[in-house]
Parts: sequence; structure tokens; C-alpha cells
Amino acid sequence: MFVIALIVLVLAVGLMAFLFVRSSAQRREREGRVRERMLEMEREAQFAAAADRVPISRKPADVAQHIASLLHEYISMSVLAVYSGRASDASLSEPSSLQARQSRLRRPVQVCPILCPHRR
Repeated sequence: MFVIALIVLVLAVGLMAFLFVRSSAQRREREGRVRERMLEMEREAQFAAAADRVPISRKPADVAQHIASLLHEYISMSVLAVYSGRASDASLSEPSSLQARQSRLRRPVQVCPILCPHRR
């Protein structure tokens, strides 16, 4: 009888230790996910604040240049072209200042609109 009680006690202590270790690992994993999400939200907030600082201008080339520098600075993305247009337009136009950069490329690059579908 004493041996059975001792075995049950050892199993109970072992089970409690296992559950404690597992909950600690799950808590660390959850904290890591929360930390990653907080960093992602901070980057999004910084990008949104920078995007709000892009000046409103009637010159599409200036706006395109500001957008290109914004994407390069915050996302480290090199911009080959920026297309502009309204949702009702049948095609998109490219400001002339970035056309020169794309014409220097050795091979042609096809850029597809990402944000909203347009007919070509």
C-alpha cells in the first residue's frame, strides 16, 4: 500500500513539473509572438506617419519622387516606376522623372498595379 502511494506521489510531482515546464515554454512563445506583433505595429505606424508627410502637389513627378524615397527609406525597396491614375481611368500614367531611370535598365521590366486592378 505504501509503495502504491509513493508511486502515485512521484507521478503527481512529475506531472506537475512537466506541466510547469510546458506552460513556461508556451508563455515564452506567446511573449515572442506579442513582441513581434508590437514591432510590426511600430513599423506600420512609422510608415504611416512618413506617408502622411508626403506633400500634396500638382506635380506628379514630385509626388512620385517622394513616394520612391519613402519606400526606399522605410522598406528598403528600390522603386523603378510609380504609376498614377484614378479608379475610373482605363490606363495608368507614369510621371516622366522616373521614366528615365527605367529606360536605363538593360532589360524591360513589367510593373503590375498592386493596390487596385486597372484595365490595360
